[in-house]
Amino acid sequence: DDSAATVPLAEARLLAGDAEGALAMLRRPVAAGDAGDAARVAALAHWRAGRLASADLAFTRAIAAGPSARLWIDLARYRLAEQDLVGADNAVAEALALAPRHLEAGTLKARIVQA
Repeated sequence: DDSAATVPLAEARLLAGDAEGALAMLRRPVAAGDAGDAARVAALAHWRAGRLASADLAFTRAIAAGPSARLWIDLARYRLAEQDLVGADNAVAEALALAPRHLEAGTLKARIVQA
C-alpha cells in the first residue's frame, strides 16, 4: 500500500519548490490518519502557488481533521506572511498550548511581537 508515502512525497515535492507536483501527489490515496497532514501540505502548496483562498480552505480542513503543533506553526507562518498578526498570534498560541516548549513556536511568537 503506497498510501503511507503520499504525504511525505508530496511534502518533499513542495520543499523542492514544486507546489503543483505536491498537489498532484495529494490527489493519490492518503493513509488513514494522514488527512490532516495532507490538508496541511495542500494548504502550503496552494499558498506557494498564490492561491490564498484555496490555502485558507485547506488549512480549515487540516484543523478539522485534528490540529497539531506543526499545523498551527505553518498556519502562523502563513498568517504572518499575509500580515494577519492577530491570526498569526492566535495560531502560535494554539501551537504553544499543544507543545509549550516548541522552539519554532516561541521564535514565531517573538517575530509577531516585533511586527
